[in-house]
Amino acid sequence: MGVEHVDERRFRIGSWQSCNVGTIDGESDAISTLESCLLKYSDEYVRLVGIDNKVKRRVIGKIIQRPHQN
Repeated sequence: MGVEHVDERRFRIGSWQSCNVGTIDGESDAISTLESCLLKYSDEYVRLVGIDNKVKRRVIGKIIQRPHQN
């Protein structure tokens, strides 16, 4: 699992940055890591990335948070 974030300007150019997720040991650890990134980057786009560790590549990416529109 990976989590990435980006502000509005960088979103337009596709320049995502990784959240430091470290080692995840189980489902509850994954959930708390995701919650932490969502809170830390609450005014940014956040996407969840699925990674196939065997071939070291992304298999899915889904935006799960968008910044609030004023």
